[in-house]
Amino acid sequence: AGVLLLLLGICAIIVASWGWVAWTPGQMDATQAALVAESLIFAAAMASRLRMLRMSEQALGRRTRELVEVLGTDALTGAANRAGLGRRAGAALEAGEPFALMLLDLDGFKAVNDTHGHAAGDAVLV
Repeated sequence: AGVLLLLLGICAIIVASWGWVAWTPGQMDATQAALVAESLIFAAAMASRLRMLRMSEQALGRRTRELVEVLGTDALTGAANRAGLGRRAGAALEAGEPFALMLLDLDGFKAVNDTHGHAAGDAVLV
């Protein structure tokens, strides 16, 4: 409603200040009535479109944040992958927060995958 009133006010100011229609207080001819009706319709359409754009922008922002999180996470383990670690480490360094990274070297892990299959290797990781 606020956007509708704002757009209607802008239309009225433009019409009056540019002299498109001679305005006589207390009287309204067919041209003036049509112009007011057209301004109302235009303002309502613009307000609706702006509302739709705002909702789309918010939805895209949410989806972008979700995708950034998914791209930084290993699908199997849920642990941060290289992109996720880089993003989290960068944020921690920027904020001046302590940050630690632990690396595990699993000797013989390839043999688990080769001997028992990738499903068994995945079970070991999880």
